[in-house]
Parts: sequence; C-alpha cells; structure tokens
Amino acid sequence: MGYSFLEPIKVGPHTLRNRIIKSAMAEYICAGDGTVSDQYVEFYRTIAAGGTALIVPGIIPLVEPQDPPIFMGTKNPSLAGDEAINELKKVVDAVHGEGALIMFQIWHSGCYQTPEGLKSMVDDFTTEDLRNLEGRFFDAAVRAKKAGADGVEFHMAHTYLASQLLSPLFNHRTDEYGSDTIENSTRFAKNVIERITKELCDDSFTVIVKLQGSDCAAGGILPARAAQAAAILEEAGAQFFTVNAGGALVGYQYMSDNGHEPEGWKVDYAAEVKRHVSVPVAACGNIRHPDYMHGIVRDGKCDAIAFGRELYADPEYVHKCEQGREDELRYCVSCLYCFTPVPEDDSIPGCTVNPWCRCERARPELVRDGDGRTVAVIGAGPAGLEACVVLAERGFAPVLFEKTGHLGGLVDLASKPPHKDRLAWIVDYYERQLRRLGVEVRLNCEADVETIRELNPYAVFVATGTDEAFPRAIPGILAENGEPVVKVRDVLDGKTRFVGKKLCIIGGGMTGIETAHMLALQNNHVDVIEMMPEKPLSIADKLSFGDAFKDGVQMHYEHQLASIDTKGITVKDLAADEEKRFDCDAVILSMGIRPDASLVEAMQGAFERVVPIGDAAALGKIPTNLRSGADAAYALK
Repeated sequence: MGYSFLEPIKVGPHTLRNRIIKSAMAEYICAGDGTVSDQYVEFYRTIAAGGTALIVPGIIPLVEPQDPPIFMGTKNPSLAGDEAINELKKVVDAVHGEGALIMFQIWHSGCYQTPEGLKSMVDDFTTEDLRNLEGRFFDAAVRAKKAGADGVEFHMAHTYLASQLLSPLFNHRTDEYGSDTIENSTRFAKNVIERITKELCDDSFTVIVKLQGSDCAAGGILPARAAQAAAILEEAGAQFFTVNAGGALVGYQYMSDNGHEPEGWKVDYAAEVKRHVSVPVAACGNIRHPDYMHGIVRDGKCDAIAFGRELYADPEYVHKCEQGREDELRYCVSCLYCFTPVPEDDSIPGCTVNPWCRCERARPELVRDGDGRTVAVIGAGPAGLEACVVLAERGFAPVLFEKTGHLGGLVDLASKPPHKDRLAWIVDYYERQLRRLGVEVRLNCEADVETIRELNPYAVFVATGTDEAFPRAIPGILAENGEPVVKVRDVLDGKTRFVGKKLCIIGGGMTGIETAHMLALQNNHVDVIEMMPEKPLSIADKLSFGDAFKDGVQMHYEHQLASIDTKGITVKDLAADEEKRFDCDAVILSMGIRPDASLVEAMQGAFERVVPIGDAAALGKIPTNLRSGADAAYALK
C-alpha cells in the first residue's frame, strides 16, 4: 500500500526520507557521567537502520545539577560542556551511516525532586536567571551542531521549563516572562529560537520544537494557546512542530498513556496547531497502526508521525510497512515497562514485546541452518512462542504443544484486568507469525515423553511456565472445611466470578492489585492484604496501584495472614503487633508463583538436547521470558 506517511517531507533545509520521527524519550543507557555508551549508539543505529527518517534522542541536560538539584534523569548523555561534542558525534555518525537524520533535544527540566515528588521551579528564577538560561540553550545548540547533528529540538512540552513558562497553571511570574500574555509566556522560547536561527541555521542545520498541546489539567495549556505559541515560534524560525501533552508535573499517564486512552488521542492537538502554522506538524499519542497513521496524514490532521514507544517495540516499523510485511509488526502494548532501566550487560530487554530493545548489541546473527530438523516446544507462553518463531526463521521445524485451548500462557490472564487489554496484541503477533512460518501447533495437547518421542525430535524446549504458590500450613488455606478460598488465576480466567461481594485478596503484588481493581469495578468491596511494607514503585506500577486505589481498593501493608475460616480471615498487623479480623465472602490467593519444571527432568532422561526456557528455567516477566526463548533458539546448534 502507498502509505502517506512513507512519502518524503521537507523540514527546513532537509528532506526526510519519510514522515516517521523517533520522538525523544529517556533511554537510561549511558554511563551516567555524560559519556555515550556503545549500548546507546547501537540502540539508535538500529532504529535508523529500520527506516525511521529523523531521530531525536531525549533527556540530554544542558546544565549541571544545581541546588536545589534540578531533575536530571539518570544515565543520560549531556550537552552541558564541550566534552559532549565528541561523545555525541558517535551516535550522529551511526545514525547518518544508516541514512537517517538526527537532532538533539535542548532541554531543561524546570523542576526539582522533593520527598513529595517533582516540584515546579519556574517562578523561582530571577529575570537574569532566565536570560542566562537562554544563553545555555544556545550554547547547547552550538555543541549539537559541532557534533554533526542536523538540528536541535527545542523542548517546550511535558511540563518542563519552557512548557511551564507557557502555562498559566505553573507560571505566576509578573516580569517579562509571565503568563499574562502569549507574547510574554513565549518570550524565552522565542529568544532562543531566534538566536539559533540567526547564528546557527544554514543548509545543514535547523531548529524544530516539541510543543505542549495540552497540560491535561485545569488552568493549564489548552490547544488554542499552543496554536498561538506555535505561530509566534514559526515566525522566530521554528521549522517543524511535534505536538504532545501531559508530563512530569501533571501525571505520567498523560505523557505516556498506560492503556487508558484510545489510539491517537492527542492527534487533535496537532491538528489545531497545524491550522495556525505553515511548517510541518507531527502528531503523537498512542499511534500504532499503519492504516490509522495513513488516514490522519492523508486527511490533513498532521504531516508526520512521532513515535516513541512503538519504535522500542519494533525498530523495523518503517521497513516492514515499505515491504508489505505489516503482519510482522510488533505493537507497543502501553505497559510502560520501557521506563525501567536495563543493565549494562544487555542481559535484560527494555521492552515487553521486543526481546532485543536497548540490548541490540547482544542479538546474534540469524543463521539459517535448521535443515528442517524437528524441535518440540512444550508450552505456548511467551518463551515458547518466541522460540518457535526464531527456530522457524532459522529453518528448523518446531512443533508447539499447549495443554490449553489457546496461545499465550499467562499473557491471556494478564490482559483481563482494566486497561490491560492491549497485552492481547502480544498473542495476536505470535498467531500471525506461526501462520506465516507454517509452525505446527497442537492445542489441548498435554505433552509427555511418549508423545514427544513420536516426533524423534532433534531438541526439546520446555516452556511449561509456573504454578501458583502459597504456604499450605496456614489454617484454612486448603479449604478443607468449606473455607471460601479461591486462586487468583481462577478469577482472572472467569472460572469464578463475584458481584456485590466483600473480598480479601492475599498478596499485594501487581497480579493481586490488578485483580483487585477488576473486582472493585464489578461492584465488590476489596481489601488487599500484603505482608511486606510499602516500597517505591516503578512509574508503570505506581499508575496501576493509583488506578486501583482511586476505584476503591483498600490496601493493608505489613499485614500477615494468620488463618482463614468460613466467615473471613484473621491477620497480624505487624506494625501494631496485634491481630485484626476481616470478614469477607471469599478469600483470593495471590501469594506468588513457582516454576513448573515437572517435565524437565523426564525429558532430560529421554532426549539428548533438552532446554528449559522461560519460567521453567528461571522466574521472570514477559520480556525476560521472550528473551529466554529467543536466546535458546539462536543458540541451538
């Protein structure tokens, strides 16, 4: 199909080979001292090699930490000093070598960390401070140009400094940078962009803007104000706008949605800006599918598409669309796992659906030497599915056994709680790949040694997943005397349903919380009992916990289950050192999992090459299980 987003587009002096932009995100894969790691270079080289036209790396501070310390992110490169020039040149050369352009983002957080969270500091700067910062932005642009970049992106979004200046919600200044007029609130951005345009822009260098289309908060920036600002900044020299929304000070869920919002929910913000400028405008915000993208560009709502997380999920997105391989696209599932830092040794991927994200250096060459040899793969969870795909691409003949009637293993259950339905896209992807590659799938087939022996397999991969675990010694937990005890998986798969009941969930991990949220929305009163104290959470987990609490889930940390009876539970409040009683209609156990390695030993006694993968080898999450399956399939000799 002739997608509109694959057509070239002019941005300042440059012609982009298509209309796909890698939007800036924090990657957390540099050394932490401003130097650029090989891991970072290979991450961006891979995206450029996949066909993306323009790459904008994110969170590159242009000042050093101050007192109070500004928000700097972690393990990022820097534009604060001239030593950055040679460092950033490494990634520039890698991206240019793959035919893409690169523009570094000039950024200042405008906020600092407190025990209560990030706080705006835009009102705290003196007029002279802001004038000096204008100079620091310019200096950073100079360094970017010396590094060979094709331009810079002025960051005026996500409630960072320049966005705060535009927003009446944060900017209460009374000087020339106040928010009382659109001219004053854009003065900082206008001054920086005008100077860059006048002193740096030429036939190889330009300036673009990432603009806040909405603060998603009362009293903040609205699309009409963003459009007014864009018109002023275009006159100052801005050659392109990417329009986003939300941010650090109003909630990460509006900056990077975690499954609540529909595809393209920010596109109208870009459309409003586009009506007021003559330069190209990119839309972003949960944009995933080629047909949708084609439609919004064709219909004039935007000129280009800015991807962040989708290029984590599939850096080959553009090439797959160019080559008619849309069925091979991996789609971002909005889980926010990508906010999790990854180790430097490339052992753990940085994306739930892409086992090589942010560890691209570790991906082996695909050697097609399978010669049609049969490999039995037992278990159709993430590890088994990924193993089948890689094995088939190598030329082996995998045969997949699954004791249930569906693919996906626990991914199917994980997609049941509120706002988690996109996890089902993982299973959709593998269904498409198994069909494409002609993999034999045997559902409702519980494998044993004799069944596998009939295949005369070259190797056996065991991906049998996990069982639920709980301490069997707790009185009543085995439900031998009519205690109303239910396992969490039986709730998630719909075997057991509750409406209008009083429920206690034992275990406050993510499975327990998401199940509690689902049950609360089904008109149940839900108490979650967690033995451990409250601990810091990742951004993704924090949002999921917050959703559950907002919808009525009650959390009880440092409460240990003591016993279960027919009317409820007795727990020990560890902090108060006293017993408490919770009467309830049912007790739902979500106390952990253990590997199901029951087949491993039997298979090892019967076959020469037996490889445990996924949870059967070591407990993990979807991304580590995918990687386990991929590693084993690449390594098979």
